[in-house]
Amino acid sequence: MNRILPWLLNILWCSVLLAASPVLLFRMLRHGKYRHSWRERLLGELPQFSPIQSSPSGDSTTQRIWFHAVSVGEILLLESVIEELLTRQPDTEIVISATTHTGLDVARRRFPEHTVCCFPLDFTWAVRRAIQRVQPTQIVLVELELWPNFILAAAESGVWLGLINGRLGERSFRGYSKAAWLMRRLIRSFDLLAVQNETY
Repeated sequence: MNRILPWLLNILWCSVLLAASPVLLFRMLRHGKYRHSWRERLLGELPQFSPIQSSPSGDSTTQRIWFHAVSVGEILLLESVIEELLTRQPDTEIVISATTHTGLDVARRRFPEHTVCCFPLDFTWAVRRAIQRVQPTQIVLVELELWPNFILAAAESGVWLGLINGRLGERSFRGYSKAAWLMRRLIRSFDLLAVQNETY
């Protein structure tokens, strides 16, 4: 099941993408959306980074943290988080990804000194290539961005994985409960779960 699951998810995402293709094509032709980001989204061709250098003792001399925030609200939340992080660890390299065009625009304006890129679609080949190119030491997801193939690929690659400002509404909880076996596996892949309150 471990090997089959990612490809079952690929089939699911392909079906969703195919069903949405008329709308996506219309937006591309009419509004120019997705024209310049399809390689990042579909193939995982995010910016290429060199591996983090290690000291003679084997300890990393710096960190490269990949933050993923869906859209504008999550991007704005990152301002205080990244500011505090860099106060404590000024040598940390920051990579920020977003899903929406508005989120990307805001991220580029708010974080011009950091790398900002599109988040890949949740296909095995895209997420694995994205992680391979970025080579993060840590990945931090904002709120509840649980993309199964991405999370599983991060866990398989040995990258530290965290979730911050986690929240879960009743509707989402009911939906996730229908795939509790998958959710348990995803949640266990995290090294840190920082949620908004005890109920969540």
